[in-house]
Amino acid sequence: MKTFANAPSAIAGVVLGVVLLLASARLAAQATFKSATDGIWVTASVVDKDGHLVTDLTKDDFEVRDNGTVREITAFRNDVVRMDSIAIAVALEYTDFRYTAEWRTRCSKLNAWLENFARRPSMMQTRPQDPK
Repeated sequence: MKTFANAPSAIAGVVLGVVLLLASARLAAQATFKSATDGIWVTASVVDKDGHLVTDLTKDDFEVRDNGTVREITAFRNDVVRMDSIAIAVALEYTDFRYTAEWRTRCSKLNAWLENFARRPSMMQTRPQDPK
């Protein structure tokens, strides 16, 4: 019968190999999946037969179809944006872009208003990008 001087090392190597094999099999057995959600924002301005803006519409007054299939409206906002609000928001964001945002700490209510207003899709889509 042959004896091996390095038997403990060989046994440790085999045990380590088995542990690694079991660990890799366990990782491979864990299921993963990918998921995504697509959403679009639709902006609508509704006028009556005389051309006046209709401002009292609700989510139930609209129906959204995608290739003929009715889709659920998951978010709805009914608001009229005034030109002065747009002008103030653009001026404040220009101040951030061109100069400094120090005013945000001193004017917390104005900052909160701008942060909310800046989430409007029209503001997000037209924000200038830093050329860097």
